[in-house]
Amino acid sequence: MAQWTYYTQPDVSKVGVEFREKLGDRECAANRARQLPASNTYELMRQHPRRDAFWADSDFTERASQIAVPTMLIQGWQDQQVGDRRPGRIFARLRVPQKLIFTNGGHGAYTFSASIAERLRWYDRWLKGEQNGIDRELPAQIWFDTH
Repeated sequence: MAQWTYYTQPDVSKVGVEFREKLGDRECAANRARQLPASNTYELMRQHPRRDAFWADSDFTERASQIAVPTMLIQGWQDQQVGDRRPGRIFARLRVPQKLIFTNGGHGAYTFSASIAERLRWYDRWLKGEQNGIDRELPAQIWFDTH
């Protein structure tokens, strides 16, 4: 967690901000500057090493039924960073149009070309209003070899 808190997350954030700035987004850099330091997760884990009321309050799984927008979840079943159970628990509580995809791969499964294509279909349906049939497909799917 120290690695993620002090190195990985800040570096990834910086790359994202620099990319947005190259596209002309000045507000992104200002937002990031107001939020630094970006994460104190390591210290929080040291203060709360076991699941307690603090962590329960930040876990939105139980509040997933309050989500009011169509929701797509993509999860790699080999994701050692977040595990594979939470998306199913969230999915079971959603009361909006939803899609759950379990696929091979780890933490970056949502970046696979098949996942990107499916996300674009989802956005086209729910953001652009295109009648592309994604809302009539099985809401939960398991994919194999989808890189």
